[in-house]
Amino acid sequence: KNIASKCPNLTSLKLSFCHQVKENNLWHEYLTKFRVDIGFVIKSLARQVGKNLIELDLNSCLHLTDQSIFSIAKVASKMRRLVLRQCSEITGSAMLELAKNCPELEKLDISNCHRIDTIIEVLNSCSKLSEVFKSVHYKYCD
Repeated sequence: KNIASKCPNLTSLKLSFCHQVKENNLWHEYLTKFRVDIGFVIKSLARQVGKNLIELDLNSCLHLTDQSIFSIAKVASKMRRLVLRQCSEITGSAMLELAKNCPELEKLDISNCHRIDTIIEVLNSCSKLSEVFKSVHYKYCD
C-alpha cells in the first residue's frame, strides 16, 4: 500500500527473489519486522498502479500463483515486459489471461515455470511479442 500511495505513477517494479514469500502464508525469512503476503502485495499494486505498469519482474517468487497474475493482467493493459522466471506455481491459465488482456506485451520470461503447458494464445494475441524465454524442456505443441 505504501509503495502505491507514494508512487502513483509507478511504471516499473522489481520484486524478484521473494522465494520464501507464500500467498496465504504471512511469513518471509528475510523480513523479520514485517509480515508479507506476496499475493496481497501484487493484488494491491495491481488495483492501485496496474494501469501504469509497463514492466514487472517477479523472478523467483516461487509461491506466486495464477490469481496474482490474473489481478495484474486485468488492469495492466500497457504491460510490455513481464518476468515470471522460476515462478513455479504459475500455469497456462495465467498465460491465457495475459493473452486476453496484455496486447502490448513485448517480452515474456517464463523460464523454469514448468506448470505452464501452453503459450500459443500469448503468441497469437500479443503481436508485439518479440522475446519469449522458456526452459528448453518446454513442449510448445503436440
